[in-house]
Amino acid sequence: MSENTNQRFPLTQAQLRIWYTEMMNPDTTLNMLSESLKIQGGPLDVDVLKQAIYHIIRQNDAFRIRIAFENNEPMQWFEQPANIVPECDYAEVDGYAEAEAWTDRFNLIPIGMFEPRLYHIVILKVNENEHWVVCKFNHIILDGISSDTMLHLVMEYYIEIAKGNVPAHRAQSTYLDYINADQEYGKSDRYQKDKEYWLDKFRTLPEVMGVKSYSAHAVSTEAKRKSVVISGDFYEKLRAFSEQSNVSLFTLFLTVLYVYLYKATGNEDISVGTILANRTSKKEKETLGMFASTIAGRISVDPDQSLLSLLHHVSKEQKSDLRHQKYPYNQLIQDLRETYPNKQEVQDLYRVSMEYLPLRYEHYDNLSVRHCPNFGGHEAGDFLVDVYDSIDDRLIDLHVSYRAQLYDDGEASRLVDQLLAIVNQMLDRPDQTLRELSLLSDKERENILTRFNPSAVDDSQEQMLHVRFEEQAAKTPEHIAVVDKDKPLTYGELNERANRLAGVLRDRGIGRESIVGILADRSTETLVGVMAVWKAGGAYVPLDPDYPQDRIQFMLEDSASTVLLTQTGLKDRVQAWLAQDAALQTVLCLDDEALYAGDPANVPNVNEPHDLAYVIYTSGTTGRPKGVMIEHRSLTNTAAAYRREYRLDESPVRLLQLASFSFDVFVGDVARTLYNGGTMVICPKEDRIDPARMYRWIRDYGITVFESTPALIVPFMEYVAENGLDMSSMKLLITSSDSCSVTDYQVLQERYGSQFRIINAYGVTEAAIDSSFYDEPLSKLPDTGNVPIGKAWLNAKFYIVDSQMNPVPVGFLGELCIGGIGVARGYLNRPELTAEKFVDSPFASGERLYRTGDLARWMEDGNVDFIGRIDYQVKIRGFRIELGEIESAMLRFEGVKQAIVVDRTDERGQKYLAGYAAAEETFKLDELQTYLKQTLPSHMVPSRLMRLERLPLTPNGKIDRKALPVPDGIVQTGAEYEAPSKPQEIKLAGIWQDVLGLEKIGLNDNFFDLGGHSLRATILASKIQKEMNVEFPMRDVFRFSTMGEMAQAIAKMEESLYESIPAVEEREYYPVSSAQKRLYILRQLDGAEHIYNMPVALIIDGQLDRERVEQAFRGLIARHEALRTGFELVNGDPVQRVYREVEFVLESGQAGEEEAGEIIQQYVRPFDLERPPLLRAGLISLGRERQILLFDVHHIVSDGISLNILLDELIRLYHGEELAPLRVQYKDYAVWQQSDAQRERMKRQEAYWTSALDGELPMLELPTDFARPSERSYEGDELRFVMDKAKAEALQQIAEDTGATLYMLLLAAYTILLHKYSGQEDVIVGTPIAGRTHADVEPIVGMFVNSLAIRSYPAGDKPFLSYIEEIKETTLQAFENQDYPLEELLEKVQVAWDQGRNPLFDTMFVLQNADDHITHFGELPAEAYAFKHTIAKFDLTLEITLENGALNGLFEYCTKLFSENMIDNFAQDFNGVLSQICEHPYILIKDIALSGNSEQEEISAEAIDFVF
Repeated sequence: MSENTNQRFPLTQAQLRIWYTEMMNPDTTLNMLSESLKIQGGPLDVDVLKQAIYHIIRQNDAFRIRIAFENNEPMQWFEQPANIVPECDYAEVDGYAEAEAWTDRFNLIPIGMFEPRLYHIVILKVNENEHWVVCKFNHIILDGISSDTMLHLVMEYYIEIAKGNVPAHRAQSTYLDYINADQEYGKSDRYQKDKEYWLDKFRTLPEVMGVKSYSAHAVSTEAKRKSVVISGDFYEKLRAFSEQSNVSLFTLFLTVLYVYLYKATGNEDISVGTILANRTSKKEKETLGMFASTIAGRISVDPDQSLLSLLHHVSKEQKSDLRHQKYPYNQLIQDLRETYPNKQEVQDLYRVSMEYLPLRYEHYDNLSVRHCPNFGGHEAGDFLVDVYDSIDDRLIDLHVSYRAQLYDDGEASRLVDQLLAIVNQMLDRPDQTLRELSLLSDKERENILTRFNPSAVDDSQEQMLHVRFEEQAAKTPEHIAVVDKDKPLTYGELNERANRLAGVLRDRGIGRESIVGILADRSTETLVGVMAVWKAGGAYVPLDPDYPQDRIQFMLEDSASTVLLTQTGLKDRVQAWLAQDAALQTVLCLDDEALYAGDPANVPNVNEPHDLAYVIYTSGTTGRPKGVMIEHRSLTNTAAAYRREYRLDESPVRLLQLASFSFDVFVGDVARTLYNGGTMVICPKEDRIDPARMYRWIRDYGITVFESTPALIVPFMEYVAENGLDMSSMKLLITSSDSCSVTDYQVLQERYGSQFRIINAYGVTEAAIDSSFYDEPLSKLPDTGNVPIGKAWLNAKFYIVDSQMNPVPVGFLGELCIGGIGVARGYLNRPELTAEKFVDSPFASGERLYRTGDLARWMEDGNVDFIGRIDYQVKIRGFRIELGEIESAMLRFEGVKQAIVVDRTDERGQKYLAGYAAAEETFKLDELQTYLKQTLPSHMVPSRLMRLERLPLTPNGKIDRKALPVPDGIVQTGAEYEAPSKPQEIKLAGIWQDVLGLEKIGLNDNFFDLGGHSLRATILASKIQKEMNVEFPMRDVFRFSTMGEMAQAIAKMEESLYESIPAVEEREYYPVSSAQKRLYILRQLDGAEHIYNMPVALIIDGQLDRERVEQAFRGLIARHEALRTGFELVNGDPVQRVYREVEFVLESGQAGEEEAGEIIQQYVRPFDLERPPLLRAGLISLGRERQILLFDVHHIVSDGISLNILLDELIRLYHGEELAPLRVQYKDYAVWQQSDAQRERMKRQEAYWTSALDGELPMLELPTDFARPSERSYEGDELRFVMDKAKAEALQQIAEDTGATLYMLLLAAYTILLHKYSGQEDVIVGTPIAGRTHADVEPIVGMFVNSLAIRSYPAGDKPFLSYIEEIKETTLQAFENQDYPLEELLEKVQVAWDQGRNPLFDTMFVLQNADDHITHFGELPAEAYAFKHTIAKFDLTLEITLENGALNGLFEYCTKLFSENMIDNFAQDFNGVLSQICEHPYILIKDIALSGNSEQEEISAEAIDFVF
């Protein structure tokens, strides 16, 4: 089949996949294939090698492919062979290390699919004995087999050419033939059969596509690689095993990957991506081009299947997939999107993939050659496993390339170890089942089972709690034990009352293992009852009076309590139970003084450590409460551990008791106080939710220990902070019983961590209250989510296991099991449930474990990260979802204090996710929804969100999921218009309308969304001060960017009277302004005669009256004194003299269109500053009704805004309009600026600048093409470049997300570019500022511009988002202090003056967003003539203009320093920096690369299973 240059062809299906990938990931190397041919031996003739490469390029039509997008379709065409000029570069390096570094840099530069050359080949001389042919191709023209074939052809052709022969063309087919075959395939029966096969395979979506949950576009594709070599006996065993099992090494490693994903996720339905050759004929195998197909392999894993059985199962499935490999993966995705109602769920079918590549040495005469794939630094999925099988070396290079944002280095290292552990177990025990297999090496297993658990302490000699209490009562009988409603009870009194009641209980038959019910509110009487039961030898069961009657009755009956202790006010409720409950014989009232008439002496202890101490009922999944039986030895263990680990023996214990009596924390409070001689202060129930009243208890009783749930502690401590309350008595604050967010915990630690100890505790009723706590420095706290639960310090043992009770590796999710002496006896009367939840430990002989049902994972330092309940794992639309992950994501969003996600069922019976956020009333749910969509996979984003003031709590202070309201609808988006109504709002709206040029502005509108920027923010702040008499700093425009917020902020400010600039009396001359002084001095330098001219040229179509134009200019000169001002020296100082009249003549002439440019350039000539007007104008006729209007004005009397004023007023005067008189002129401003009052005001600004520029000032050292002249040169040129609309929009979005402006973002990017070129981490960039901060100067023509010296510190280890915050703060401060003149600053900081440089900074950054394009002169069409700049005031100036949504860049540069090629590099690299920032704003500065985008990624060589 032949082609011509004009003929267009569709992309093949294989190419379309590359197309889509590149369109989704532009400016990256994701679609770049990079290989090296490493040639050893010699000598090697480089010219012959180049000829061989050229020959291949000419022979194969793949190298002539060009890609286009026409008629909304991707197309390709073939360049004519005659137009092809093969290219191959040559480079030399010094040794292997430099060669590897060179190759790494080379691989980071992308080849976009629209480029005219889609390959880049370099011959790299490593040393005299070794050369590398380093190639990279856009994947759209070649695949891995093509690359391998080509590189071997290179050597075959090299040998032929070296012998003087012309290599024969070997390929019998072209890629064009394949294009046609691919089109035929799409119409064939085979296509339909293949489609049916894949649709049947994916009739449901797989549960596991990857290991991590994330939104694919929210995570950078930047990747790292971990590698390991398999060699020696290990390699030989692998080879032998695969041959014996009749499977390829590819299949073996693919099986290993399936096993890993099963063990890592616990799911049995798994998909993995692989790449196959997709070449079905000998012709295709010899053709260079893109053929490779991606397939999503899918396996249903049986946990009871042996490894060998799974291996053969995978092999069988793989062969089946291979028969249908031609069906395009991207088409399958489209097919499935038509099948599934929520198309967004079908983003991909796998996120983990594997590639296998066999590598061999080839020998050509005296040369030994090896083909080596290169790593591109990016990965599209979670991770990629590359198996490079070096058959001749008898080794395998196993590489795992992983997304750096998903895996840290430790996780990646463990992943490699775990893959190897599976391989080893497959070789050693292929008959073991997947259940039995462990990912842990012996070393990691030992580490988890021993080092991660603190050493146990022998507390067997510790006394039981009530016995120790008796000793304390004997030692300090007068010390207060408990306070209830300000009624104290001493240790002596409490002990005596408990002894008397114990005697009564013994008389009622209470002894060891007897259970006594206590139905009472928290009080001293309750504590007496608990102690009395223990002294009598029995165990108590707490019964909360707030519980429903039926629940209390069930607990009494289930516990077979014979005696019930209660209070008189509750006695009536229990009378019915006496008749119904056969076991209950006696009801005693704790407040009945008749009970306390017996012997006050201690009752002899009858208990043994294994005796029952209490039974606490917890909720059951069936709705039937279950009674947890805790023995004395478990309670004693916990009490002793509290004393030791909480350091309760170091200071007096005064504990604020908050927990419900029915909650085991109450027992913990008893243990923390009475076991240590402390005081328990019972906080009344109604005071727990009133921060003021609760604080009074803390203050009045000098509370030292405070424990409660985060839901109670966090708002209380917020109240304490807001009111500056004293918490100096506090020693220990414990958050417990529920998850605490990292954000809340961090705030607590930052505010109070230096004053008292704060820990996050974890425990379950079934393991005697508490088992662990987190007590680490803030530096170790995770960035987001919930606070870890720490380590098992309280003499417990933690194990995190899979469903088979095998320990899981670090980072893997598993069920948390608790061992140790604290584990309960079991559930009362529930032998089946006890057997299920309390199991024999497989890790320690004789140990019992409690299976908590909590999902957790080990952290690398041995702390435990609590995820949530296993039963909070739900399945919606086929996806298994961990609700805790969504809650963690919600907590990462600013403003969310607490978050809960539940699954609900809608009115149609469909399950959906509902998210609840505790947040302020102003919180915007639509912003949270947007954030979650950017952060999580679509199936994990809650369908409905609801804001609550606070989350509902159970009586124990935990979040009550059952009490969450049903959301009434989906989240609403968009800000509604709300009209300003108050006088102040209406006045502010008028100012906004004036500044922004808009007619309708609402309270919810954002200044920057409506087109505001830094300059307009300056104008806005100035107008607010003038018209509303408040000092409103520009910084506050950023802080209060909606009109409603701004109006509220202004309402709270003190009135600040506006001071006008006074008009001065007439004088012979006046002082110059600071800006004018700077320009006057610079004007005197050699070569600077015309660098401060400001020419304007307008090409106007239509009849223009020359006399009226001249009169209009005369009117301008009469109106603006600055245009009638001359400059001279008086007593050595420059002054300005205002002339009443000056001569002005409008120059005129005629010229042809072709001469216009030259005439305009000649028009710009030096001014004599002593002879005004410093304005000249001319009208050049180009023919009938077409002319050029020229005017040129000196910068010393004008600036950019002045030019706009002049042009606007010129048109108005031309049309006969009468202008309002000016109250003040520029000379008045100059006098005001130099006045003592204004200089006094400048002192604050002076202090800022001298501080900002303190220390040694950096001198920017950019690489230059030419040596710097000893004298400043102003010879310059300019280079223009463009940043596309998509990039501009992405930058605007980042600016919006970070609360910055586009100016700040671009400035940050420019300083990073300067840092990259100079290597300096301290950079000063100049930036012009309008300088019109006083409202009086708005209509005045004159020189107001000041230059700000922006100093920044772009250190490599800073994330860009952190750096933009620095830039934002720096620029805001600079803008707030913009009035301080640069020339005075230069004197203050004593900058050394180098004749070859500018003082302080050599580079400027400018963002032009103030001017609109000129389209008319009055009613006549007009366009501005673009002057060609041949002047450079600085070494380098970057000017960016925002135009029609795109960014236009211009570098103005000194031609004595830089060549155009160097500046072009600057422009490309600046574009590259912006691309990388857009792709992932979180990038570290050091990871931003030059020479194109560093955020490049290559797709690795195709996985080829040569067995097939």
